[in-house]
Amino acid sequence: MNSHYGLLDDSLQNHFSKAKTPPEMLKFIKKYVIYSENESKRGRHLFLIGNPLEKYSNYKLEMKEFNTKCLSFLINTATSSKNPKWSSESQAYLGVAYELGLFGLEPNGKNAFSYYSVAAQQNNEDGTFRVGQCYEKGIGRKQNISNAIYFYRCSAKLGSIFGLHTYGSILLRGELDTPSDFDTGLFYLKLATKKTDESYPYTYYDLGQIYESRTNVFEVEPDDDYAFRLYEKGANLNCPNSQYRLARAYETGELFQKVNMKISIEYYFKSANNGQIDAQYALSRYLFIGIENVLEQDLKNAYLYALKAASRGQGEAAFTVGEFIETGCGTKKRELLALWWYTISSNFGNKKGQSKMANLRYEVNMKDDGSKRGSIFCCL
Repeated sequence: MNSHYGLLDDSLQNHFSKAKTPPEMLKFIKKYVIYSENESKRGRHLFLIGNPLEKYSNYKLEMKEFNTKCLSFLINTATSSKNPKWSSESQAYLGVAYELGLFGLEPNGKNAFSYYSVAAQQNNEDGTFRVGQCYEKGIGRKQNISNAIYFYRCSAKLGSIFGLHTYGSILLRGELDTPSDFDTGLFYLKLATKKTDESYPYTYYDLGQIYESRTNVFEVEPDDDYAFRLYEKGANLNCPNSQYRLARAYETGELFQKVNMKISIEYYFKSANNGQIDAQYALSRYLFIGIENVLEQDLKNAYLYALKAASRGQGEAAFTVGEFIETGCGTKKRELLALWWYTISSNFGNKKGQSKMANLRYEVNMKDDGSKRGSIFCCL
């Protein structure tokens, strides 16, 4: 995944332009790494609307300068800084750069593991956590779950929010062949919430799930009011899952809330724009029908939000995109493209997609739709 400085949001671009000192640069790079990982998980770079060359060509110089400045800073700080904290942080971020392919580097798991290991030897909390991830996922090293657990525990004890959250969750659920230990897991998860901020807002949602009666399967008394307050804290820090849960609560009256569609839609927009696919699909449905005195009907955006969710694997959304395209609702009518989306929906296990795919394929074949040119391959 290459770095696209020109495509960063305004907050990151502003942060980068103001970062002059080593602490400021390290703080920016931490924020950028989290942003890059989230973008990778959301799959935004797998799907583009329009011509990407037109969009990216204006940013070539900026991207090159951005990559050079960040990479040079990390290398110089890692090798020459007399401040051990700055040096170890830079080692860890160089590891991330090699793992994800940031700052113009080619992904290289062995190099990533090497940098993480050096950072861990200097007691860097995030480098230690990343070593654990490498052992869990087999990045640059053979998979070794016991080593992964060891380094997750070490990173948690060093105070890494990633380590606290991950190790706590493993103990709570008995994951990775680890015996469940609810009390210790809850202790670590609560410690993680104390370090939670906008750069990593996800811990409140997981803690809320423990206390919510609908999802409670743990050794703790359900408390929906407390769960709601935890979701509010996460939502205020831009956690997409917390925002989605609040949208649902205000939509249905769950968690002791009065139904309020105006507030619900506001949270659906926030969650959807932060990449939550179920929120994107729900918002698409509401934009399609509109809500009196709350939300105007908007067929184009209904299609686009469904498209966002579908492009990241939401089966119902893929079916809906097929319907939009087949009927020309909010977008151009194209039967072959609709058939493609119904096929995608079917591959996700959507039974309606299977039926639509078969029917539309028959109709298209009857019309003999598509290119009239013969294949250039004589054997096909």
